[in-house]
Amino acid sequence: MIKVRKRAAAALGAVTLVGTAGLVALSPAASAAAVSYHIKCPVGIPGIPDADGTQDITFTMPAAKVKPGQTATIGVTMGPSPIALNMGPLDVDVSVAFDLKASGGSSADVALQGEGGKKLTITPNQPLQVPPFNATMTVPADATGDITLTPKKFTITAMGSINIVCTPDGDIPSLGTLPVDAAGPSVAVTPGTQEPGKDITLAGANWPAGTPTVELCKGTDCSADRFSAKSPVVGADGKLSGTATLKADVADGDYTVKVTVGDASESAPLTVKKPQAATPAITLSPTSGQVGTEVTVNGTGFPAGAVSVSGLAGTAASSDAAVNATAAADGTFAAKFKVTDANTTKIKAAGVQSSSAEAAFEVKAPVKDPNGKLVAVQYSCLTADSPIESAKGPFEATRKVLITLPSAADPNEKVDISATFENDVVGDMPNIPVQVKLHITPEIDVKVTDDAGKTGLLTLKADSPPDFDLVPGQPMKAGPFKSSFTVPGGGVFSFTPGELRIATVAMGATTHTVCTLKNTPEVSATLTAVGERGELPQTTGGSSSGSTAGSSGATGGDLAKTGSGGSAIDAFALAAGTAVLAAVGVLLLVPYRRRLRTRA
Repeated sequence: MIKVRKRAAAALGAVTLVGTAGLVALSPAASAAAVSYHIKCPVGIPGIPDADGTQDITFTMPAAKVKPGQTATIGVTMGPSPIALNMGPLDVDVSVAFDLKASGGSSADVALQGEGGKKLTITPNQPLQVPPFNATMTVPADATGDITLTPKKFTITAMGSINIVCTPDGDIPSLGTLPVDAAGPSVAVTPGTQEPGKDITLAGANWPAGTPTVELCKGTDCSADRFSAKSPVVGADGKLSGTATLKADVADGDYTVKVTVGDASESAPLTVKKPQAATPAITLSPTSGQVGTEVTVNGTGFPAGAVSVSGLAGTAASSDAAVNATAAADGTFAAKFKVTDANTTKIKAAGVQSSSAEAAFEVKAPVKDPNGKLVAVQYSCLTADSPIESAKGPFEATRKVLITLPSAADPNEKVDISATFENDVVGDMPNIPVQVKLHITPEIDVKVTDDAGKTGLLTLKADSPPDFDLVPGQPMKAGPFKSSFTVPGGGVFSFTPGELRIATVAMGATTHTVCTLKNTPEVSATLTAVGERGELPQTTGGSSSGSTAGSSGATGGDLAKTGSGGSAIDAFALAAGTAVLAAVGVLLLVPYRRRLRTRA
């Protein structure tokens, strides 16, 4: 199976796969012959053919016997691959590793790793072929004799990250027999590379009875003091087992582990290497966006402890609000960071022990297209000055309101804002058999909230107050309600429907209806501005305290500061019907002569 990260790289990887055709031993070797296998190497990428054909492989075994636990070097040659690509000429790094099944002197699975630094040359429309290379394996410590090796699969690695796995099928013969000297004691050390302060495991066979001593040797300089603890034992069957712990101050380098029991002694290689210090790094999602974008910051390689995430404008700190996170023991953390400064170019994470990492973020220019959505508003309307008690209310209804304004603007720019009810219907005329003309003056509040949580109220009025002939059961339509909004500065502003107020006039008599919110409506529209943050202006009127349309209400376009619970913008429809009822009630109660005098 092939794992690919980039199509182009995968193509090269596929190329690499095919070229795994030749290996040669660089040490004294026994004679060997090529063995043919039918292989399948699925690629799974459009335009890159899978490998499905014959592959010749030659293993050249070392001429000298290798003791159990020791490293054997095998020469590998692979014939031309079944894949030829129409690309190149191109040279890529390549290495090959085999998974082998052992039989004879051992039944363990064996890993054979090819050397690095080899180049695969891709020639257009020519079979790919890897140059000969050496590969190494550790002979199982309990091997009792020569080992026959049969391929289970092999993996070609190209450019360090592209892995192509090929599997033989059908009749799978062996690649040869490795000569093993099972006479005398043997020792194997796992892992072959270990950190200071960590344990190694010892294994072996054919040891005489006695208590083993374990030393770490640098050349001929051997010392048991390089271990802080040791527990080797030899069983009645002559098998060696146990562990040894490297001291924390052992320097990096290539060593041998020497085990001695009486006059018997054997050694195995060990590389000591301190772990590489993790390099702090962060990734951003997304990596760009408008002011107001929330970014997920994921960190790796940080020392455990507190992490501060902040913004940078070039090399200086931005005005974005920093957020805190905590790096876990594995060096990872996650944080949510909001970009509010248009000058932000990077996001930085700073941890303990002077650890830090940065990643670029692009602030994109805001799009000024109009935006807005219908939101549901629940109203409770009261006509306190209705002469008919039953028409005072409160009456409840739900209407949908749409606020529309540009999605972006510049600081101090004046933009138009409008509010409309769904299908422009604000209510239904009451089913009362009275012919009369009604005049209504509606206005609606819109709550404006900036990204610092401060709020103000904006009052919108209909372009021209509508007149109605009372036709029972017909819908009443009005709107849109309009005003303007002067952007006070940079930031993200949200607009939400609020309180509705209606003045109704019939035959000179006036009633006033106030509709307050029974729910908290969703935000209907937003506006983003890039620049220095400003303050929502303080003006009079337009509040949620029940000011009456047509009287001392706010001038359209003014903003008044409110508390955190200020009113919103959406409720004209229900109130209109209530106002009509109240106005009709006035007509029914006012004496006819008085109405005539009012007309005159």
